[in-house]
Amino acid sequence: VVQQESVTRRLWHVPKWLFMVYLCLIAIGFWLMSASTSTSILQTPWQAISEFYPFCFFAITLLLGVFLFSKYKSGLLLLCIVLYSLLIHAAVPLSHSLPWGGDVWRMIGIEGRLQTEEVVFPVLFGEGVTTVPVLGVTIPEILTAPHKYVYGHLWASTLLIADTLRVSLLSLNMWLVPVLWGVFFPLLSFRIALLFFRSERYAVWITALLQMPFILQAHGSLTLASSLGFLFFLFWLLLWCSFLEGRRRYQWVLALFFAVLSLFGYSLYAILIWAIMAVSLIFLFAKNISKTALRQGVYWMVGLFGAILLPAIELLLHTSRFSFVTPFFGNIKTALAQFSGWA
Repeated sequence: VVQQESVTRRLWHVPKWLFMVYLCLIAIGFWLMSASTSTSILQTPWQAISEFYPFCFFAITLLLGVFLFSKYKSGLLLLCIVLYSLLIHAAVPLSHSLPWGGDVWRMIGIEGRLQTEEVVFPVLFGEGVTTVPVLGVTIPEILTAPHKYVYGHLWASTLLIADTLRVSLLSLNMWLVPVLWGVFFPLLSFRIALLFFRSERYAVWITALLQMPFILQAHGSLTLASSLGFLFFLFWLLLWCSFLEGRRRYQWVLALFFAVLSLFGYSLYAILIWAIMAVSLIFLFAKNISKTALRQGVYWMVGLFGAILLPAIELLLHTSRFSFVTPFFGNIKTALAQFSGWA
């Protein structure tokens, strides 16, 4: 509370009419993008977006920056960030009348087959079940086809929404993740940051800062299984952090329930979820070890396990390779390009 009051005393007084200006600029931004939607062959969305839009977006960003250090309530600031996030992620679907991305079109093709009740092999039940030998044991082939359970939650969600709301698969694959990400990514980020920093103002600042990295902007603009899986991961992380703070039984049940559900989603986030659960629980139990040396040894072992888990899995699956010669400057350039959008 003292920390919150100390921050509040250093904030600026900003007139409320500037918030109305902000809303008008947001509306103008959406209008500029929707008015320039293209049907041509494009290499980048910027080929279609109006040349006046960057000036509008700059003014919106400038106003949001001013609001963040104003005496506006946290709820109003969070609303500004959600609108800002929606504007950012609407740029890709509004730039063209068709979806962007080869992976998105591949998902649309499979969803179209499922919508017409066509079977997508391999399957676990019904006709056409095939098996393969693994380590001397015969198992259903579907268990060796990760795309069926990595993308299954996206296919099921898309078809359910399309049939319920009578929306075309094209429109749904253009807008599903941009809308969900635009709304829930700021809200989940705010709640998680609030658990860590105990200050609504700090949580708002962190939430606004997370709208800046290009890699997150791009991730939230395309309807992909990894994007939907990331939102699910943030939701679970919020549940787990709440459990670690409150230690209530219903929080444990909810976190465990969604952890089990993650096994039927994007594999990377399922691995992260179960690894975080395991590491957290081991740390909790290690606190009760009376011998300091043993307790520190457990901490070091758990830390080492967490550090090498994902690289070890990638090496085992041959999705990465170990090299003694590392292109240091090339890796820095790639990282900067992914976070800034500049290749």
